[in-house]
Amino acid sequence: MVDLRLQAVEVSGQDILTKDKVGLRLNLSASWRFTDVLKAYKQLQKPAEHLYRELQFGLRSAAGTRTLDELLENKTVIDEVVMAHVKSRLVACGMELETAGVKDIVLPGVH
Repeated sequence: MVDLRLQAVEVSGQDILTKDKVGLRLNLSASWRFTDVLKAYKQLQKPAEHLYRELQFGLRSAAGTRTLDELLENKTVIDEVVMAHVKSRLVACGMELETAGVKDIVLPGVH
């Protein structure tokens, strides 16, 4: 049995270095669904784990190629880069990313 409803995934505590070598901890929330279950399970052993990894890669791509100032000036750039990165990779796997957004950006020395 497979749940076809919209599902949520949390990517928590991702430690990422910015382009200017500032360490950040990012938390991301996303929602997704299957568009083709047979295709998803034919191509991937664990589709949800694949999605989680792609979200991690998207976060690294967004934050690791920008300075801290760039990220703080335009916080939505992370969401946009993650969405673009992940959406294109999921389509071929019978999955769809509905939303993705950074919940928290924790700066070094802040708890």
